[in-house]
Amino acid sequence: MLAVLIPGLGAISSCAHSAPARPTPENGWVLVQVRSAEIDAESSEGVTWDRDVSDERARQRERTQEAAIGVVGFLAPELAPVLGLLSAMGGEAPNGETDPVEPDVRVRAEFRHEDQLVTLGSTIAQDALHPQWELAFYVHLGALTDEGVLLRFEDVETEGTTPASLGDIRLDRSDLRRAVVQRVHDLTVQGGAVRSARISVSVPHGNGATWRRSQQMDLSRGLVALPQEVPAGAVVVIRARGGGRIGTGARCPPVVDVAGTEATGCESYNLDNPALRDEPHGAAVALVGREPNVLAQSVAHNPSDPCRVLIAPNAGPLVVGINDRDYRNNMGEFVFDIEVFAPVRLPPAWWGEDWDCSAPEMAGYWP
Repeated sequence: MLAVLIPGLGAISSCAHSAPARPTPENGWVLVQVRSAEIDAESSEGVTWDRDVSDERARQRERTQEAAIGVVGFLAPELAPVLGLLSAMGGEAPNGETDPVEPDVRVRAEFRHEDQLVTLGSTIAQDALHPQWELAFYVHLGALTDEGVLLRFEDVETEGTTPASLGDIRLDRSDLRRAVVQRVHDLTVQGGAVRSARISVSVPHGNGATWRRSQQMDLSRGLVALPQEVPAGAVVVIRARGGGRIGTGARCPPVVDVAGTEATGCESYNLDNPALRDEPHGAAVALVGREPNVLAQSVAHNPSDPCRVLIAPNAGPLVVGINDRDYRNNMGEFVFDIEVFAPVRLPPAWWGEDWDCSAPEMAGYWP
């Protein structure tokens, strides 16, 4: 059973309109962020979440203590390059040894934009490293079904094991609309063993611009993860410029620009990502999201306009670089000009897609 604790919220009045009204905040895009959770270490049936606890003192501590899991807005800078690179190469960050007394929490979100099912997941809050995870996503209240958003809190011992459910929380569309209308930015919700969870709801303003950055990258570094995480559904506009020499041997042209080379045989050195294996070798590439939902693309599909729009399929790192696994002998640099927007101008159906900036579908959306 879900309880939504929003002090001072009243009912929303409604009125009929004979003509379609201009979009209003309660029917547009909002940013939802899972910020923190307080979780009982033991279920009402007396079942502890972490299963491999042999020490009786640890068991007693687990029964009597609560686990408070904190959330930060972005990944710690020292972790972002590691997780970003692992996502780019198609792997996952190892969970490693964790304290069996504390829950290692992962949060998943499920919702429907009309007939499109969206499933998202956070990192695991590994207490062997830092108790940090992030789940931030945009949702369109006009396209969201009445069932709203289902948040699943899970305890994961190690990667690959079946997670133990800590509790499910459902945010009805009406809950989110009330929060927007009443300008209540923080919701406190509860369900199952989740004693309380803080959910932030905010409305993008203006053209939705959130941040911009120019990232210079030496081609001998291969891939670089930016320090900022990107919320699921965010629109990432990337332009690339520059060039250099790549050490691919006699069969491939040694000099490339951001478009790379399509010479036969060079693709054997490409990144081992399904979306990039057949792309031009040495091309400027971008990857956004977190496994298993990573969107990867060559930035310069249109060589005359080396610009790409990526709509993040999951919250996660933004990684830029060169489509080359044997990168250490490269020389030169790419420069990536990046702008991140809330999807205020895009329809929900474009979730997780990518486009050339000059594509007809992008006309009027982005410069």
